[in-house]
Amino acid sequence: MRKFMRHTAVVLASAVALGNFPVFADELAEQQREWETVQQQMQEQASRSQQAQQQADSISAQLQVIQYELDKAEEDLKGTQQKLDFTEQQVKTNGELLGKAEKALATRNQVFQKRVRDIYENGHVSYVEVLFGAKDFRDFIGRFELLKRIMAQDMALVNQVKAQKLLIAEKQAQLEQDKAAALMYKEQAATK
Repeated sequence: MRKFMRHTAVVLASAVALGNFPVFADELAEQQREWETVQQQMQEQASRSQQAQQQADSISAQLQVIQYELDKAEEDLKGTQQKLDFTEQQVKTNGELLGKAEKALATRNQVFQKRVRDIYENGHVSYVEVLFGAKDFRDFIGRFELLKRIMAQDMALVNQVKAQKLLIAEKQAQLEQDKAAALMYKEQAATK
C-alpha cells in the first residue's frame, strides 16, 4: 500500500505539474510577445531619435551657413559704409577747396580785369616809349626794371588765373566723381 500511495502521489504530482504547464506556456508566450513589442518600440524610437538627430545636424549646418553669409554681408556693408563715409568726406573737402579756389579766382580775375581796364582807359603805352622817355641812363635802368616787374606781375597774374581755372575744373571733376561714387555706395548699401 505504501507503494500504491507513492505511485499515486507521483501520478498526482505529475498531473498537477502537467496541468499547470499549459498555463505557464501561455504566460511565457504572452511575455515573449510583450518583450518583442517593447523591442520593436525601442527600435522605432531609436530610429526616430536618429532621424531627429540628423535633422538637427542638418539644421545646425544650415544655420552655420546662414550665419556665415550674414557675417559676410555685415562685413561687406561695413566696408561699403566706410567707403561711403570716406567718399562723403572727400566730397565735403573737395567742395570746400572748390569754394576757396573759386573765391581766389574771383579775386585774381578782379585784379586782372582792373589791369586790363587801366590799360584800356589810359591807353596802351608802348614799353619802348617808356624806355625811350628816360632822361638819363639811370632813369632808363629804373624804368627797365619797373617794366620788367610789371610784365612779370602781369604774366604771373595771367598764369595764376589759368592755374586757378584748371584747379577749379579738376576739383569739379573730382567732386562729380566722388558724388557718383557716394551714390553707388549708397545703392550698394541699400541692396545689402
